[in-house]
Amino acid sequence: MGRVSVWRGWNLGPVIAFCTGLLSWGGQGYFFILPMFAVAYGLASTKKWRSITVLTYYIGALWPLYGTFDDFWPPHAPWIGLLGWLTSALLIASPWVAIVIPGKDNPSRTAWRWMLSVFISAIPPFGAWSPASPLIAAGDWFPGTGVPGLLAMLVSTGLIVGLVARRLSVIHTQDAIATPDNSRRYLENIALVRYAAPLFLLASVVLNIFASSPVTPHDWVSLNTQFGALRGKVPYPVWFHRQVAVIRIATQAVLTLPPHRTILLPEGIAGFQFHNALGDALYHRLSVIAGLRDDTVLVGAYPFNGRGYTDSLMLYGKHRGLVTGKQPIPLGEWRPWTENGAKAFWWRFGPQRIGATPVAIAICYEQMLVWPLAWDFMGTSVKPSLILAPANHEWATNNLDADMQNDAVQTWGRLYGTPYLIANDSTERPR
Repeated sequence: MGRVSVWRGWNLGPVIAFCTGLLSWGGQGYFFILPMFAVAYGLASTKKWRSITVLTYYIGALWPLYGTFDDFWPPHAPWIGLLGWLTSALLIASPWVAIVIPGKDNPSRTAWRWMLSVFISAIPPFGAWSPASPLIAAGDWFPGTGVPGLLAMLVSTGLIVGLVARRLSVIHTQDAIATPDNSRRYLENIALVRYAAPLFLLASVVLNIFASSPVTPHDWVSLNTQFGALRGKVPYPVWFHRQVAVIRIATQAVLTLPPHRTILLPEGIAGFQFHNALGDALYHRLSVIAGLRDDTVLVGAYPFNGRGYTDSLMLYGKHRGLVTGKQPIPLGEWRPWTENGAKAFWWRFGPQRIGATPVAIAICYEQMLVWPLAWDFMGTSVKPSLILAPANHEWATNNLDADMQNDAVQTWGRLYGTPYLIANDSTERPR
């Protein structure tokens, strides 16, 4: 009884979960330790502690939001940062808690609940507001495997949860007695892990030995700026001055770089764009100059069609048109209850194209989600040959958010075995 009480009294799950979230998503980029979140989940001895474990993971993973909210609304700092950070963690953890609560509890169900929680928080609709998924660890453990690597990460962490929970339930039962039935099930579990765990571990070792770092094609380049995004309505002189500045820096890049280039600019620097003669006239010269040099310039903008807008990259030069992101940031841009907010595309599969090149798009907030890039690698036999990752952090007072997203993009590129191109607008250059 004494030994059981000691084990139950530790409640190490929340501590391990918080540290795991902090060291992985909290700005450090140690995504390879995310299976420890599964260990923490399995260590929780009751539904209450399992719910607390999930919440503390997200509190640790999302702590940069404290500064994000303060930077967006400085007059209300520090309380707006604290409220936004903790509320976001609670909101994202809520589907996990809802899955934990119903039904009886046993180690097998604990493992299934883990896998179901991870799965539904990785896809829409819950995946629309669920960053910091443990599935990103697939980029470190199963590099180059793509979507199957995500499934392997899901199953392997489920096995971890089941093993930890089973061991605690058998060895540390209420009366500290291992019944024949418990012993039999424990041995069956050990037999399963004896075969499954080495296979997953061997696969991970082999994949990491032969993994190669994706190399961005030399004819694709990015341009970091310090403009600041144009969000919402702005006076016409401000909007016009911004277009002139964007066109000037883009034209300079075209004339400076060797020809036959595709140049990526950051998210949203051109602000709202409208389908009219004025917009076409402003960018006509840039498009002609870039076209003559066989270049294409990708400008971050918010094309508006009268029924909302998209978070997009507008193409000028050799190729024209636009490519769009799938999930704008909730509340800040994506407000589905209004017609004037940014539009989301939850069920658009396959890559978009820039000329003949299939590309995957991860614009800013999307870089911390699972499904936007996963969808680009699904639904068609044509796989993206490049991940485009523009962002805008002009509101940030430090590089923490930009670095966190850059770490995520690098890990996604490693998972999909695909080179990536990052362009950011910020007060400081991202590392």
